[in-house]
Amino acid sequence: MPRGQIFPSFTRLSLRHGAGLSGGDMASWGGRRHLSHFLLGLILVLCSVGCSQPPSLEDSRFNVALVVLDAARADHLGSYEYTRDTTPNADEFASVATRYDSVISEAPFTFLATSSLFTAGSPAVTGLVGRTGGIVPASLELIAETAKENGFGTYAYSENPYVTGYFGLDQGFEVFEETFPVSLLMRGEEIDPQFDSAGQLTAILKKAAGDKSRPFFLYVHLLRPHNPYAPPSPYAGRFGSSPESRPEGESKPLIALHSKGGPYEQDRLDSIVQLYDENLAYGDALFGGLLAELEERGLRKKTIVILTSDHGEALGDHDRILHSNQVYDSMLRVPLIISVPGEGPSVESVSIQLADLGRGLRRYFRGEDGAVAGLTRIGFDQPTGRTLYSWTNAKTHLVAARTNKRKLIVDARTSGVVGYYDLLADPGESVSGPLDEEGKALLSGLLEKIRAWAGLKVRIEPAMEIDTEKRRQLEALGYVDPEEGEQTENPRPKSDESAP
Repeated sequence: MPRGQIFPSFTRLSLRHGAGLSGGDMASWGGRRHLSHFLLGLILVLCSVGCSQPPSLEDSRFNVALVVLDAARADHLGSYEYTRDTTPNADEFASVATRYDSVISEAPFTFLATSSLFTAGSPAVTGLVGRTGGIVPASLELIAETAKENGFGTYAYSENPYVTGYFGLDQGFEVFEETFPVSLLMRGEEIDPQFDSAGQLTAILKKAAGDKSRPFFLYVHLLRPHNPYAPPSPYAGRFGSSPESRPEGESKPLIALHSKGGPYEQDRLDSIVQLYDENLAYGDALFGGLLAELEERGLRKKTIVILTSDHGEALGDHDRILHSNQVYDSMLRVPLIISVPGEGPSVESVSIQLADLGRGLRRYFRGEDGAVAGLTRIGFDQPTGRTLYSWTNAKTHLVAARTNKRKLIVDARTSGVVGYYDLLADPGESVSGPLDEEGKALLSGLLEKIRAWAGLKVRIEPAMEIDTEKRRQLEALGYVDPEEGEQTENPRPKSDESAP
């Protein structure tokens, strides 16, 4: 019997008996005592029927908070052996969590990387390979949809204009907060000084935690440390940048340097890296604030917390500054740190990709056996010596095949070898060597896959012209060339072509 039907009836019952107490047949104290025993017994019986499954019973499953620091390359975090103290919050978090040491993004740009995570599939599997933007179709199930179907509240907060409902990445989220911290004045060269990321995080967490009857899945996509490199005080200047050097971190000069290519003057490059690290430190502080909010609300021990990135940043490596058009590890290797309540710290060297994280989350949301602990063992079910694949944007058509030991880069249009690297001897991928037997096997397998991918029908909705506001947002981050109209990440392809 529903609780709402029991207590109104009981109230009316007690009033009726209370009125009878003034009659002569129950005027004695003993009569009142017997009545009280009767009423107590009645309460126990009614509650045993109606109160055994109160509708407000809290779901015992863990919440999930997934935080992305956009363009955070792994080797600039302290827990990944960086020398500057850029990420004290993430480092402390990593000391009690599982840290994955070899996570390679599917792409060095936001749309394809995030789509791989959200669809839990390789771009070649989903049909998004060869595309740098578009509308993710409803036919692809996103992990938020899986979470929602299995009783999780689904919430998202995004500061990147690609991670929005405009491109179909809001599927399955009940609440999807889209905002943009870059001022659109001066064509987006500066961060809006009035923008409050911390306040926005507090607001979305309050919404997610408001319904205590079910667990939540919260996705947070912070723009920092993505360009423009413009952290607020006290992070500006933390690693030596000066007011005179800070204009170097604005989007316009960074995009110009990246497009022109290197080599770069060392002093100028050092200044840019300082600004990037300071911006990363601010992103880390925002992450630390979210952890503190979870703790304050009593949710830290009830929440699986995940910190990662969508892609890295070149920062001068291979004569580039930003990202998108190369498949070297500086643009692809990202951090992944996962804290599961009850699980101890560990460091895992297994090579995985963002789609593997998506698959682990999908298993968890579905309640599959071992899925909770499985988040600290992502990739363990994959074959030893597995090959990982990554793609650049449509402008360069580069594809990388990577094992733990070797990496091959091929131009998908010509099938020509761009580079072959011994990752054990040359982790910076600085010297390309001749193909050995392993390299020839990688090339043969990669060319076979490229031919297979070329036969795929790309699952992207027909093109639509992006509106003025969205175009300006993309220009501000270097995704659209305002002079030539070139879409660096091609938000909406002009035709539904085959890939790549």
